[in-house]
Amino acid sequence: MDQEKLQRIVERVNVLETRLGSFAPDAIEEAKGLADTVLDPKTASRSDIWSRIWDKPLYANAKVAVADRWAEQLRPFVSNALAEWGGEDATFRVTKLGKGMSNDSYGLEGSLAGRIGKEVRTARYRLYRIQGAAIGLRSMPEKSPFKAFLGQPLDDVVSTLRKAFGEGWGTISILHALTDVGLAAKPDLHLVRTCEAVELLDELHVSDIPSPKQCLEINQRISALCIAKYGSANAWQLRYIDKLFMEISRSGLLDTLSYPPKFGQ
Repeated sequence: MDQEKLQRIVERVNVLETRLGSFAPDAIEEAKGLADTVLDPKTASRSDIWSRIWDKPLYANAKVAVADRWAEQLRPFVSNALAEWGGEDATFRVTKLGKGMSNDSYGLEGSLAGRIGKEVRTARYRLYRIQGAAIGLRSMPEKSPFKAFLGQPLDDVVSTLRKAFGEGWGTISILHALTDVGLAAKPDLHLVRTCEAVELLDELHVSDIPSPKQCLEINQRISALCIAKYGSANAWQLRYIDKLFMEISRSGLLDTLSYPPKFGQ
């Protein structure tokens, strides 16, 4: 994408940002507040990262309210999960028994298996994916394990983490996790809608559910936008734009625009 076109897109984003701030100032403040809490991959420890990503498998293809309930049910059991889930003598371990994602395809073992199986209503395959992330993170340094990803191509980072976290962690799931660590934007419906409205996705032909390859390309374009708008694409800026674009879409602001958008009128 040439710089002249990118600058026009920045101008459109600025107009939408101003309009959102005019009638929904709380949305702007929420985006800034969320960006303020994003982890810095240069300094975030293994346990810091775990605290942000462990529940991501609960939200994949699930209603937020339902996933929130599962997370609250599971939260009392995850304090030691990073250190031991999936180990030979762990208090909790999910084993794969067969194909498919039914509960019959997974076994629960360990001293906490009975309680978790009874008190946590989510499917066992989601617990298996959480366990996979714990095992994968344990293989990484305790101090700043994601620092090594800075400057690496995003597709390489995604590939590395998919292998480390194991079954069930696809490109989109990894990108969702990386959003809270300041290394990516979350390519969900709202982000895609806003990206399309400002013409950031020209020639990509993105559907409501982008392909893994498109998700990576969307992130490249979001990074380019941040650089054009702010001069860099750091953790704060990526998280802010991710949330800003979501709020612009959710607010209904895009529905008041013609397409292509007639900005500045």
